[in-house]
Amino acid sequence: MVHPVKTNLAAFLFFILCSLIGRAGINLTPSEVVVDFDGAKCKRVCFRNDSGYIVYAPPDGWSYNGSSGNFIAQSADANPATLTIEPLSVLEPFVLNEEQKKRSAGQIIAALPKGCEKVTLVSQSANQIRVSGNETMETIVSYVVYGRTMEMSVLDVNFRSEILRFKLVSDKPVFGRAHDLFCVSLTSWAQSQKPPQPAS
Repeated sequence: MVHPVKTNLAAFLFFILCSLIGRAGINLTPSEVVVDFDGAKCKRVCFRNDSGYIVYAPPDGWSYNGSSGNFIAQSADANPATLTIEPLSVLEPFVLNEEQKKRSAGQIIAALPKGCEKVTLVSQSANQIRVSGNETMETIVSYVVYGRTMEMSVLDVNFRSEILRFKLVSDKPVFGRAHDLFCVSLTSWAQSQKPPQPAS
């Protein structure tokens, strides 16, 4: 005889497993599309997620590539600035408080390349940058590696269904300009249920 409690528990666990499998989140493999803004045709990259499509314009003139798990864009400079977008695996709620800021800064610094020196927490801010109205937390650090002084912005965005991490790294002298271009690009991030027109 099969115990009804065990049967119900097994059915519940199977339902949870199917829900997790069916919810794939964002796929960061980029495709080129054209978006119409009041008659003006603008090129964008397009990602897929559970709600449909996301269109985004990387900083102008930057090259890019991606796969299902991450998207990378680079400036055309001799020592290029690099932007990486990837889903963030977290088991805790996205909470914007001092404890979370401290924990996040510690994790970001701990993940820096081996051999880094003069690591400095430059700033941390909550919701100074909004992405499609969603909550964000940005951590900026500087460090020296192989004689180069680098600066890095890590922006975590709470899209409710998942958290995306936008990481911008560049040589410190050009970080300000690269960061400005990055912030401007974030204003183009938009969700759409309808498939955009493929670029020809």
